[in-house]
Amino acid sequence: MAREPAVASRNQDGRPHLSDSERTRIAKNSWKRTMRKNTMGTVGDFGQNIVAELLDCSISPRGNTDFADLFSENLGIRVEVKTCDNNHRFVFKHKQLRGYQDEDSVPFPISDTLYALLGYRNRKSIKDHKLRPKRLRSKTFSELARLLLPGEQAQYLADRVDELYLLDLDVVTALEDILPTSTNYFPGHQGKTSMSAGRSELRSLFRDSDFSRLCRTLKLKECSWVREILPISRPVSIGDLTFTVEYRLIALLKKSTYKMLLQTLRSKAQLPQ
Repeated sequence: MAREPAVASRNQDGRPHLSDSERTRIAKNSWKRTMRKNTMGTVGDFGQNIVAELLDCSISPRGNTDFADLFSENLGIRVEVKTCDNNHRFVFKHKQLRGYQDEDSVPFPISDTLYALLGYRNRKSIKDHKLRPKRLRSKTFSELARLLLPGEQAQYLADRVDELYLLDLDVVTALEDILPTSTNYFPGHQGKTSMSAGRSELRSLFRDSDFSRLCRTLKLKECSWVREILPISRPVSIGDLTFTVEYRLIALLKKSTYKMLLQTLRSKAQLPQ
């Protein structure tokens, strides 16, 4: 006689009955997803504050994609901010890039679109520990989630910022010819193409390479562009708290944009006149 298939027991409201262990597992996974989402938001918001302070920009209202993450009407720029540590990659959505390239979508008085890529270093250095590299993977999200006070989280991030790439939209667009693309970077958004860049790739391309070679690689007219590498040490205010953030700025901009930003960078970074 064939056995009938087992039927999961159900509560009076029709929902499947769950054991205590199953309820605990579901609650734990839900908490992890919530904490990771909140932590990623904290990292992104802190990055926006750093770039906004450096470029004297305003943070765009939530949901206003025309002005990107930051904008300055005085400078005529809008800035898309992305953050990443050593174990992940900066991701650029092709749909977003196409939107920024559409001249009809540029709001007045914005004339230039920039990308600010903020890098956080790992919590340990291979030079300081005789461990295999895979043992030195950063635990940014899990560690940050344990810090309950906003001041503790901000201090944690301020201590780990080490690089900021400031790139013109045309530079990011040129990267499409040399960076890998995929449709699987965003769970639940399969089929939407994006490209990605690791921090070591950006460092090799923008910081360590010869400028003429860099322009040839990106098919840029060398005489129209400027690369600037500057050490920055700035106080950044988050609410009532102020933190000192030290990092290296690597900028690749059109000469016209660079001249426009030079006075702001000099006043913020205290560069020699």
